Amino acid sequence: MKLLVAGGTGFLGTYILRRAHELGWITASLSTRPPHVQRKVSTTHYFQGNLITDESLRSRISDFSPDYVVNCAGYVDHSELIADSQSTMRTHFTLTSYLLDLFSTIPIRRYINIGSSDEYGWCAAPQSEIYAEQPFSTYSLAKTLSTHTVLTRFRLNGFPGLVVRPFLLFGPMQDERRFIPYVIQNCLKGRSFQLGRGDVERDFLYITDAVDAIIALLLSPNVSGQVFNLATGIPLSISMAVDTVRINLGGMGHPEYAVSDYREGRNSCLYADISRITNAIGWTPKTSFTDAIEKTVAYYKNLYGTTPS
Repeated sequence: MKLLVAGGTGFLGTYILRRAHELGWITASLSTRPPHVQRKVSTTHYFQGNLITDESLRSRISDFSPDYVVNCAGYVDHSELIADSQSTMRTHFTLTSYLLDLFSTIPIRRYINIGSSDEYGWCAAPQSEIYAEQPFSTYSLAKTLSTHTVLTRFRLNGFPGLVVRPFLLFGPMQDERRFIPYVIQNCLKGRSFQLGRGDVERDFLYITDAVDAIIALLLSPNVSGQVFNLATGIPLSISMAVDTVRINLGGMGHPEYAVSDYREGRNSCLYADISRITNAIGWTPKTSFTDAIEKTVAYYKNLYGTTPS
C-alpha cells in the first residue's frame, strides 16, 4: 500500500502518516514546508514544494505512484483581506484542482479531500450532509468549491474521490493557536484569558478517532462520490469544554467570556449528524471528551510544565 498525504506536515496529516506507518504502508507527504521535528515520521518521504507552480514536483509524485491520496493541505483562515483571500483560494481550491488533474492520469484506488464543517454556514444543527452548503467566508467557499469539484469528477468519469468534513479536531501536537491548546496553555500558566460566548456549542473529536475513520474510508468499497461528516454528533458548549480542562488541571486558569452578541459569520450551534458514516462503515468515536482532554493536557504539561504566572 502506498499513501500520499498532501499537507502531511500539518496536524491531521502527521497523524494519518503515523497510522499508515503502523499499518506497514509506504508513505509520502506533499507540503510547502519541512516537517517540525516532533511531527516527522521517519519512514515517510517528504516532497517539499508548490505543486501548482512546480512541474518537476508533479513528475516526482507521479513516479511515486500512490494507491491512496488524502488531501488535508491548507489552514483555517477566516480573514477577508484581499491578499489573504487570494492565498486561501489558491491553497484550498486551486491546489485541489491540480491534485485532481494529476490523479486523473495516475490510477489510484481512493482519494479523500478534507473539507470543513464551515461549509454548512448557518445551517441548523445537527448539520447533515444532505443540506445545501451556505459558505460565509472565502475559506468556507474554497472548501465548498473543492467539495463539488471532487463530486463532479466522480459523476463525470467515476473518479474514486470522496469528501470528509471534520468538525473540531484536537489532540497532542496541535497548533498552539487552536482552541483547545490555547485554553490548556493559559490554564497551565494560571492566567486570565479571553474567549467568545460560553454558550456557543461545538462538536469536538479526538484526532486518533478521526484518523481511524479516514483510514477506514480509504479501504471501504462503495463510498466514492459521497460527503461524510467526521465528528461525535454530541454538542458541547465552549464553557463546558473549558471547565473540563480546568477540572483536569485542578481549577487552574481564569476564562473570561464575552457577553456580546454571537460573532458575525459564525454558527452558534455546530454539531454533526454522523449517521451516514456510521451506516456506511460502522464507525463511531471511541474516545470520550474527558479522556481525550486528559491525554491532550498530559502532552502539553510535558511540553510546558505548570508554572502559574
